[in-house]
Amino acid sequence: MRKINLNSVNTKINNSVFSKSPTGLLVYGYLFFLVIAFLLLNLPFAKTAQIDWLDTLFMATSAVSTTGLITAQPGSDYSFFGQLVTLLIIQIGGIGYMTFGSFILIALKAKMSKDSLKKGLQVNKREFAFPKEFKPSEFVKKVILFTLIVEFTGALFLSYIFIQSGENMPIWSAIFHSVSAFCTAGFSLMTNSFQYYRGDLAVNAIISTLSLLGVIGFIVMVDY
Repeated sequence: MRKINLNSVNTKINNSVFSKSPTGLLVYGYLFFLVIAFLLLNLPFAKTAQIDWLDTLFMATSAVSTTGLITAQPGSDYSFFGQLVTLLIIQIGGIGYMTFGSFILIALKAKMSKDSLKKGLQVNKREFAFPKEFKPSEFVKKVILFTLIVEFTGALFLSYIFIQSGENMPIWSAIFHSVSAFCTAGFSLMTNSFQYYRGDLAVNAIISTLSLLGVIGFIVMVDY
């Protein structure tokens, strides 16, 4: 029987696309969550209306990429389970983009500080260098904590407003829209989105602030 060379196997794994290309890891990661979202949203108890597989794939893609385009209404065509899956996928997509974007900014900042004396403002676009003290795992934890704190705060304010206005399932609606706004996903449980709150200073201010904080990102807020 031929013996398996474990060292050779480990070398091949270490030289795979996952270790050689962070971009490759990001792509495969998003594809993985896209498939999971598609399968979960296709479950019978995830829907309250007839939604074919193509529309389900479109909704899953839009959620994981935080695009916000829809071919079905999240608030009326999906059950609470379907809405929860959509929310989690939006959250994963939003954190993923924020983390990856922050990595690039940190790497560019470190590279620029290292090469600025030699090359002025020129940066080698193919090379990224992180500070020696930089710990990716700790950074990701901080990004997640920052995200949850901002979204929780937004949900608290929205809950009060939605309860006062008689919104259906106000607390859940506040959580969903806080996450959707922070991740700039554009998804809404309301049929006409936020047209009902047109001219409402509080709601407009909260949603706008959440969206701006999501766009700016963690790295800019703390000036790493």
